[in-house]
Amino acid sequence: MSDIIRLRGRAGPAIHLCMVLSLVIVLLMILAMPERCRLMIGILFFIELYLVMIPSLTCYAFDGTGITVRDPIQ
Repeated sequence: MSDIIRLRGRAGPAIHLCMVLSLVIVLLMILAMPERCRLMIGILFFIELYLVMIPSLTCYAFDGTGITVRDPIQ
């Protein structure tokens, strides 16, 4: 058995706060520009998807020499 420990990241309070703030900002933009409602909802969808996927795709590996973080964007 390998002595490398692998952990997945998870969404924490900071991610949840960013999701709520982006939701509020986009909703305010929809109220300010109702003719662009579909565009704003599309933007909101991709922002929320990004905020949810990044923590779940980040992987941390601990071995005898240190920690390795695999970033999903690279």
